[in-house]
Amino acid sequence: MQVIKGTFKDIRSAGVNLNKFWVIMASMRDEIANLSSSDSGSESLMVEIPLTFPDPAPPPVAAIANARSLRGTHHPDHLVNVVQSSQMIPVFLSLVHTSLKSAIIRDEIEQGLKDNRDVTRDAREATRLENERWEQERKSMESAAKDKALKLEVIILPFPSEPHHTYAFENRIVQSVPRIRSKCSTSRMP
Repeated sequence: MQVIKGTFKDIRSAGVNLNKFWVIMASMRDEIANLSSSDSGSESLMVEIPLTFPDPAPPPVAAIANARSLRGTHHPDHLVNVVQSSQMIPVFLSLVHTSLKSAIIRDEIEQGLKDNRDVTRDAREATRLENERWEQERKSMESAAKDKALKLEVIILPFPSEPHHTYAFENRIVQSVPRIRSKCSTSRMP
């Protein structure tokens, strides 16, 4: 476990240099392989699945031709010179597959799926309740509009002495008259 923690610390300090990153990862792989072979009988190494991963892909020919020569990038022959991040894809894929095989990660994924099902069920229930509430609200609004239309038909009747107008209201013809002037509205104050 200390090897992995030390590796993460080194990776953070390496920055974005791919060659340094690969050198750190390769040394971690070698240390874990040495620890597991020397401690094969003991349980001091708490790794369920051996942490192995392949070397990065070789650099593309175009990248080698275009790469500038850097001082201090000479590595032993068994290490690959990493000039593009795409070379690290086989390494990361192997690490992902290894982590998915561990029981802890599998348990977390299963718990996440269960939580997702619970949230989805709760969202469906909330949507159903809101739809029911809206249907009741819509029905009450429609009945209120119908009641208002009926009241208008009863209240507004044409007077025979004044001209009246005909309006269409909810597919019914309703007759109305101009506003009746009250005495208060026509009187003017001095």
